[in-house]
Amino acid sequence: MDCTDVIIGSARGKLSRVGDYYTRDRSSPRSDAFYGGGKNSLTAAIGQEENGVTTILFRRKLKGCVTK
Repeated sequence: MDCTDVIIGSARGKLSRVGDYYTRDRSSPRSDAFYGGGKNSLTAAIGQEENGVTTILFRRKLKGCVTK
């Protein structure tokens, strides 16, 4: 899991926590803000747990690239 951007979420009932994390190497992911210049890129996030099923929804802007 080298240089990986990760979204991690958890929910219990209607309460949820969703975050944007990054890892430079095989260590545990840390909040994007931990690394200088990093910031949370999520524009919206919600989660819920119902009947043992956890659902996490999030939104973030993506950069497109054009290949020739």
